[in-house]
Amino acid sequence: MNKPDLLRTFVGVSELSSFTQAADSLGLPRRVRVFMDWLEALIEREVRWPLAG
Repeated sequence: MNKPDLLRTFVGVSELSSFTQAADSLGLPRRVRVFMDWLEALIEREVRWPLAG
């Protein structure tokens, strides 16, 4: 990925507040979308865990 692609991806994630939705809107391959969905779930779980207890 070159810098403009990285910036476009960052902006997409920021605007949509979702890795998965950004991957869909950017037309990324399914394999990338599945990974981004997993990453998003991992981040949510790790960020919320300390607040749950």
